[in-house]
Amino acid sequence: MRAGRPWLLPRELLALKRASMAIRRERRDDDASKPSLDALHELDLKHIDRLKAILKQHGWPGRSLVGEDGAHAAALIAQQAGEDVAFQRHCLEAMDRAAAGEVAPLDLACLTDRVLLNEGKKQRYGTQYRRRGDKVALLAIDDRDHVDDRRKTLGLPPLADYRKQLEARVAAPADSS
Repeated sequence: MRAGRPWLLPRELLALKRASMAIRRERRDDDASKPSLDALHELDLKHIDRLKAILKQHGWPGRSLVGEDGAHAAALIAQQAGEDVAFQRHCLEAMDRAAAGEVAPLDLACLTDRVLLNEGKKQRYGTQYRRRGDKVALLAIDDRDHVDDRRKTLGLPPLADYRKQLEARVAAPADSS
C-alpha cells in the first residue's frame, strides 16, 4: 500500500482479517489437508508486520481512519500477535492514546486481557476463553467478584451474558463469510 492512500486501509485491514479467519476456520476442520501451524504462523507474522507499518505511519487505525470494521480488524490482528507480547502491549498503549470513540470498548477489553494472559497474569475483563465443544471455559480472571463492575465501566454486558453470547457463537455452524 502506498503512503498517500489511507483510504485503502479499511479494505486492506478487512482483507487481512478475512484471510486470518479463513485459515483459522480451516485449521479447526478435521480434514488432513488443513493448513499447518507453520502456515498460520507465517500469515500472522505477515499481518503483524503490516500492522506495525500502519501504526508507524498513522498511529492506531481507529474508527475515523478505517471505520468500525477496519478498526476491529486491526484489533484482531494485534490479538493474534501472541508471540510478540511487546508489540501487543504497544498496540494496547496506542489504543489507550487514541481519542475517545476511536476504539470499540470490547476491542480494548479483549486486547487488555490477551496481553495480561500473555504476560502470565490473570485477565481483567473476562474476554478470553477456550472452547470445550459447544461450551466455553473462561480463562483465569483477576478479582472475579468485581469483573462485572470493570466490564460496566467500558459499557460491556455482565460476564454471564457475555458467556451466553460466546456459547451461542461457538455452537453455531461456521459462517462462510
